[in-house]
Amino acid sequence: MKLALDGILPDGMIPALLDFTDDISNEFDQAILKVEKCLGWEDEEKALAYLGEGWVAEEAVALALYCFLRHSNSFEKTVIRGANTNGDSDSIASIAGGISGAYLGFEAIPDRWVKQIEKSDYLADLSARLAEKKMTQ
Repeated sequence: MKLALDGILPDGMIPALLDFTDDISNEFDQAILKVEKCLGWEDEEKALAYLGEGWVAEEAVALALYCFLRHSNSFEKTVIRGANTNGDSDSIASIAGGISGAYLGFEAIPDRWVKQIEKSDYLADLSARLAEKKMTQ
C-alpha cells in the first residue's frame, strides 16, 4: 500500500517492492517473483493457482498484488477478483482493496458499496478526524 500511496505506478511496483524487501524474507521474495512470472498469463485462474491459496502471508500478499496489477484501474474489479479466489479470499480481497484504494483513492470505491457499509457516516467522520489530527501533528 505504501508504494501506491507514494505514487509508484503499477509497472514499477514489483521492482520497488523487491528492492525494499531485499534479504528480509526469501519466501516473500519468491512469492513476489512468481507474480512477475505469471502476470502476463491469459488464464487468470491458472495464474492464481500458480501463486497459491493465500493461507500464508507471502502468498496472500502475492495474490492480492496480482489482483491489483491485473485490474489496476478498477477498485471494483480488483476486489471482486480477490474475493473470487480459492483459499483465503477475504484476506486476499482486503489486501488487494487496500492497495487499489491507496492507488486510486476513495473516489474509486463504488458508491453502492460505500452506502452499504454499516455505520458508514460514523466511519467517514472518524477517518476525516483522524486525517485532520495527523495533519496538525
